[in-house]
Amino acid sequence: MKTLVFIAYCALATALALAQGTIEFANGVPWSAPPVDAPFFDSRGDRLAGANYLAQLYAGITAEALQPVDAPIPFLTNGYFNSPKGPYRAAVATFPMASFGGPAWVQVRAWEAAGGPSFEQAAFSGHWTGISEVLFLSRTGHGGVNPTGPVPLVGLKYPGHPVIIREPQNQMVRAGEKANLSVVASGGVAMSYQWHQGQSGDASKPIPGATSASFATPVLTVDTSFWVKVQTSAGSTNSPAALVMVLPASAARLSLRLVSGVPNLSIDGAVGTTYRIEYKPDLAASEWITLDSVSLASNPLTFKDTTATGVEARFYRVVAP
Repeated sequence: MKTLVFIAYCALATALALAQGTIEFANGVPWSAPPVDAPFFDSRGDRLAGANYLAQLYAGITAEALQPVDAPIPFLTNGYFNSPKGPYRAAVATFPMASFGGPAWVQVRAWEAAGGPSFEQAAFSGHWTGISEVLFLSRTGHGGVNPTGPVPLVGLKYPGHPVIIREPQNQMVRAGEKANLSVVASGGVAMSYQWHQGQSGDASKPIPGATSASFATPVLTVDTSFWVKVQTSAGSTNSPAALVMVLPASAARLSLRLVSGVPNLSIDGAVGTTYRIEYKPDLAASEWITLDSVSLASNPLTFKDTTATGVEARFYRVVAP
C-alpha cells in the first residue's frame, strides 16, 4: 500500500497562549550606553533616505528561524531608520517567545520600497536589499522588565558577497509533476542567479534559462537535487541543494483546517482513485483506525470528520491502493 505524502495533525483542544518578548531596536541612539551608530548605505555608498527605503526587525529563538516583527518603518534622510517613537528613539517590537523575556537572535533587513511591502518581495523582484549582521540578545523584555541592550548593531557595509536568507526547500511531488523552487538572498548590489541540477557546487549541469530567484523544474519522474549560485560584482554564494522527492502518481497530499470546530480534510490526489482515510488519537498508538473511503470525483476533495466532536486531537493519513 502507498500512504499519503503528509500526515496531518489536528489539535481540537484550546491552544495555550504563547509567551511574548519585547525588543527595542534602532540604528542611531547616540546617548545610549554604549551608543548605537550604524547608518545604512545603498549600493553606491549613499545613506538610505526617506520613505524610498524601509527597514524591519527580524527575530527568532534561533539564528536560523528569524521572522518579521511588527511593521516596516521608513528611513530618515541620513541612513537611520525612523521609529514611531520619533527620530533616534528605539522602536519596541513584540514577538512570540518560548518563555517570557527569553533570549533572541535579531537582524535588521532593509529594502527599496518600490520592490514591494516586504523584504522577500523586494528580493524576488530584483530591487535593492540589504541586511545587518545576525546578533544575539541575551534577554528580551516583558512586562516591566527591559530587554538587554542595546546590542552592537552593525550597519550595512556593501558591496559584499551575497548572503542567502532562505535556502531552496526540499519538496515532494507526484511522478509527472513539476516543483517550484526559490531562494531569497541579499547582496546590497545587483544579483544574478544560475540554477543547477545536482549537489551544491557541482556546476556540470547548469539549467538553461533558470536565471532568476525562482525556478520551475521540468516534469520529474525520479528524485532530483537542485541548487542555485547567487552572484554579485563582489563575489558569489552557492545554496545548499534541495532534494525533490518523486512519489507515485496516486499519492495524495492532505491539508487540514477547522471549520466551526469540525476538521475539514482537503485531499489532493488523482481523480478516479479511491483513498482510505485513517486516523489515530495519538501517534504512539499501534494501529490506524479506518474512518471512511472516498473516490476522488474532483480534485481536491473536502472531507468533513463529523465524528471528531469532543475529542482533543487526531492525526490523519490517506492510503491509496
